[in-house]
Amino acid sequence: MAAQAAGRIEVMAGSGVNPSNARLLAAAGVDALHFSARREREGAMRFRNPQVSMGGCAGVPEYSVTDADETLVRQILAELNRA
Repeated sequence: MAAQAAGRIEVMAGSGVNPSNARLLAAAGVDALHFSARREREGAMRFRNPQVSMGGCAGVPEYSVTDADETLVRQILAELNRA
């Protein structure tokens, strides 16, 4: 896709970008990588009522927090900056 675009548009690779594949994706000639480096961790909420659903969806963790993992971001950037 990047070769077909030939600089007319920017191509961004994403979905599943991690330290083991970031360099390979960048080497494919894309203009950018998009990654969330997502981690899920236990939330700090202290009062938890098992009778009340916070999200209303089965299988969705009620008391977890999803955010970016700084260590994972640094690992991906280190791979991209490796000579």
